[in-house]
Amino acid sequence: MEPTAPAWFADPDRRFRPAAFWFWPRLPAADEIDAGLADMARAGIMTVMVQARLGLPLADYLSDAWFAAWDRAVDAAGRLGMAVTVYDDYNWMSGHGGGRTVAGRDDLRERHLFWARGNADPAVGPLAVAVTDIRSPFLDFLGPAGRAWCLEGGRAVWGDWQVVAAVGPGGEALPATVEPAGERGAVATVDVAGLAQGAAVTVFLAARCETSRLVNYLRPETAERFADVVHARYARHAARRPGVVDGFFFDHPYAGFQDWDGRFGMLGNSLLWDEAVLAFPTVDAAGLGRVLLAVVDPAGDDALRAAFLEDYAERMHAAFFGTLRRRADALGLGLTGHELLTHVGAFGLFDGLGGVDPRVMPGVDPFAVDAFRTATAVDACDYAPQVSARIGDSVARANGRSRCVVEQYSTGRERGRPGWTGQWDLTLERLRAQAVRHTLAGARQFLFHAVYLDDGRAPDGSDVPNPRFDFPPGIDREPWWADCSAVFAELARLSAFLEDGEPVRPVALLHPLETIRAGTPAPACGRHFGWWAKALAEAGVGHEIVSEGTIAAGALVGRSVLLLPAVEALADAATAAAIAAFADAGGRVVASGPLPARAGRNAGARAAAAVLAGRIDPDRPADEAAVRARVAADLAPLAPVVLEGGPTWCAAMRVPGALRLAILNDADRPRILRPAEGRASATRWHPEDGRRTEIGWDRAMVLGAQEILCVEVADGVEVREANGRAVREGDGAAVPVDAEHSLDTEIHPSPQGRVRAERGGGVALFPVYPPVLDRIEAQLDQNASGPTRKGDPFRPSGPLPASESPASSAFGFASPPEGKDDWQPHAITPPLHPAPPPAEADPIAVIDLPDGWTLAVPGAGPVQVAVDRGWEVQGFAAFSGTGTYRRTVDLPFPAAWTLDLPAVGETVTARLDGVDLGTRVAGARRFALGIRAGRVVLELDVRNTAANRYHQGTPLAAAPPPSGLLAPPRLLARRS
Repeated sequence: MEPTAPAWFADPDRRFRPAAFWFWPRLPAADEIDAGLADMARAGIMTVMVQARLGLPLADYLSDAWFAAWDRAVDAAGRLGMAVTVYDDYNWMSGHGGGRTVAGRDDLRERHLFWARGNADPAVGPLAVAVTDIRSPFLDFLGPAGRAWCLEGGRAVWGDWQVVAAVGPGGEALPATVEPAGERGAVATVDVAGLAQGAAVTVFLAARCETSRLVNYLRPETAERFADVVHARYARHAARRPGVVDGFFFDHPYAGFQDWDGRFGMLGNSLLWDEAVLAFPTVDAAGLGRVLLAVVDPAGDDALRAAFLEDYAERMHAAFFGTLRRRADALGLGLTGHELLTHVGAFGLFDGLGGVDPRVMPGVDPFAVDAFRTATAVDACDYAPQVSARIGDSVARANGRSRCVVEQYSTGRERGRPGWTGQWDLTLERLRAQAVRHTLAGARQFLFHAVYLDDGRAPDGSDVPNPRFDFPPGIDREPWWADCSAVFAELARLSAFLEDGEPVRPVALLHPLETIRAGTPAPACGRHFGWWAKALAEAGVGHEIVSEGTIAAGALVGRSVLLLPAVEALADAATAAAIAAFADAGGRVVASGPLPARAGRNAGARAAAAVLAGRIDPDRPADEAAVRARVAADLAPLAPVVLEGGPTWCAAMRVPGALRLAILNDADRPRILRPAEGRASATRWHPEDGRRTEIGWDRAMVLGAQEILCVEVADGVEVREANGRAVREGDGAAVPVDAEHSLDTEIHPSPQGRVRAERGGGVALFPVYPPVLDRIEAQLDQNASGPTRKGDPFRPSGPLPASESPASSAFGFASPPEGKDDWQPHAITPPLHPAPPPAEADPIAVIDLPDGWTLAVPGAGPVQVAVDRGWEVQGFAAFSGTGTYRRTVDLPFPAAWTLDLPAVGETVTARLDGVDLGTRVAGARRFALGIRAGRVVLELDVRNTAANRYHQGTPLAAAPPPSGLLAPPRLLARRS
């Protein structure tokens, strides 16, 4: 009998179920609100954030009509058991309140520090130094609609110019004045009398953008005003329905990435400015001119630069996030959200969003920002594997929490088209795979960007915002939306499975914050960090991102390896001392690229770094290929499983008495999975349907294309090692080897976190990765005596029985029976076969079905079609929706028949003589027909993507995505 799965897994609560932004480009009618939320709830989205988007007039945002609609949404969500989180601004870039924060408060508009340099010529007289053509490539990327949203009148006008400092080459103050030069610049005049001919003169000028709706995050008054005009108003409305609204979500609070003619040096964008800077500890200690010169001058003191940028970030964090957290606490509501993250869409710290210097904004220090949240959230972009969720979970754990919400949005970049065009051609298979990878890396909840209120309009060439191309897809407009409920339930169960326990992460990867602050806008450490993070993730090696602060708090305890990605500087000598102590206790310190030249920011910093000499592995990879090779050779053995022929996306959690593992094969083919530790048995938890089954865990097995495997391996059961020994895990005492395979071996712990294995006079030392994995991998002397092992624990022992149910498949989801509105999605057992399959598993007959098919789409009756190519090249190029294929087939003899669909675009539901066989959304599209003979009717409902429809009238229409059946179906027979 199958063990019954507990309710927390079979029916997870809404913490684990997906959330969604709900885009409102206009005020919806009451019936639209009710219908939209009911549709989301049916799909399994149980948290919603209403987001005002471009297209909604700014005057409507936060109006009485806005709150009337929002109140109705809260009421409807409450009735459906959904949670509502307040998305706290218009469009995004939290803080401006759709312009209300700065209305009547010009002092709160964004104010920036600019700089430029000239060379003195005392014989000529005063020196003119210009800051001109101030521009924001970031806002320009948003186009006319974006500029109209952020700037009154759609253009930037700079004023209120002030000389902050004019300094000579040694940081000495020089007299200077400033005059505006048009709307986007100014010229400073500096008295250079007494300076040497050609001496460098640097001018620092502050100005306010007089037309900007964006704000100055250095001022706590900004956050107080924002909380008054936005958060407090939402809170009053939320109080009408207690228990529905759970908190506020901030999004990307910064956009002041100004550039200008005359900029030079070590920062890529302007800094915010406020007189509070004059009280920074660095400025107080070293003087304003010397500090500012160190910040921008390539020859400046890098330690002073880093210290100032730390002061700057701390002020920004406390003034904005600290104020909002205090106000949210007073309201009894949570505060979450994410800053702008330059790693989105990538593993490298600066490989996601380019053209911005992260040091001028809050997001450069994710550990510090997270301290102000009640729950962690991060951003993720597009559908390649990336580091966002891993960073999110790591900073959450550093701040006493765990896991994170991952907002997933789409751009056209990875498809080679403009970002705002998004991905209407996104498939449910790609979306599911990305959500699973995020969950394995540390996400608790997947946040969709977005559900649409409507699908906008056909392109008309105007600058009026078109909701159709607001970073699509709107997932509810995709034909495969009908198939989402089972996928969303699967994600929730996977997340619930990984909720408890401690993650198995023997490797620590240092976030190189001091190196980032001290160096150029894109230092090498960002690339090196990405190389390590990607290689570790693909190898399935558990790892956590750590900071200097978390190292001081004990983050290296229980780790085996610390990685330093081109770390050229450490902020604190105590960090170097902690790393040295870790190495002395048996931990490995592996670096790539340069080594720390200083540890601290004082005169003893270089000496403090010298403590690391001899404690860092001398073999330092210099490029990505070398990093990957190093991980494969030295760190991959730390992974709890090996998925051959590609990346091993996995997570491991130590729960009381057991180890939980979750693995994804995101390839388009089956792959061999080998447990690092064989056990006689394990419990498989099935996220696709909420069941549990017992399986063998002492052999290699096949993981199907796009298949998820969740297993729980109990402690104290037989362990079959790859070297043939069999031992039983113990509690730290000596553990005798199983009598059948006795090698006269005993296992003893050592103070250095290693294990000593003794056998017949031979001794081997090997690492144990406490406190979570307790793996025993001693490589004993091959010449030592002992019995020969009987058989290979990875040898296949025959296939598992396959279900004969017509609904059986890997992640097959049966459709609701007619009239059963309360029906819950159910899937049968996914295949988990030993590998390779035995010869008798080969089909005894194969029937190709290349012709005889008809296709019907809404509004068009059945027509004869070819099935070696999609419907998009057969007269239906603009059709997005469900196409129904139909064919009559004669099964020549009784056998267990399987329908195999080699290529489909995209999801497919099959019926046999009108009986539902289920739906396939990922991996192999196969359907078991049961034991049959004679004439049968096959029907296939295929759902493609929305791109075929919405790309019409755009340049993208020239290549509609392949849709429908793309290769002839086959019938496979095997012995009954």
